Amino acid sequence: MYKEEITELLKTKPEAWKAINGDGHGIYYPHFYTELGFPVEFIEKITTTEKSDGTYKGTIFGPDGNIVPEMVGVYSLYFHESIARMFEITDHDHMNGRGFRAQAVRDALRKQFGL
Repeated sequence: MYKEEITELLKTKPEAWKAINGDGHGIYYPHFYTELGFPVEFIEKITTTEKSDGTYKGTIFGPDGNIVPEMVGVYSLYFHESIARMFEITDHDHMNGRGFRAQAVRDALRKQFGL
């Protein structure tokens, strides 16, 4: 649905690649993606409310370093996996670990675009 628009974005705006950064852990504010040129409707569809759960890997820290109970944003691994589905990338399917999965998507997409 958004593949053509995102393809054009990645071909013409190098700064858009900042979003496809291999980060599988972060939660980014939606405007991070839309300011880079990703379609607002696409970003709205993958924006969620993530909640801190008190565990080492499940606690959310705000920009000031303090724990926040919840955050509305785009979970970066889900962004990467949404892009992977769009571009039929499956290199990450067998991997464990959020970072490894996101990095595999980044690497495969860069390869598709000849970067």
